[in-house]
Amino acid sequence: MILDRNGNKDVAVLLGAGSMGTAILKRIAPGKKILLGDISEKALERVSKELA
Repeated sequence: MILDRNGNKDVAVLLGAGSMGTAILKRIAPGKKILLGDISEKALERVSKELA
């Protein structure tokens, strides 16, 4: 898997705040603005606290 294709982008987006997506986001998004989207508000709160 190539994880550096978006290295020059300022924003990372995660739609569906599951554990796999969150793990990938942690690897590719340090120092970037993060946009989270999920149908579950509880999942969004959990992930936003985890990434803060």
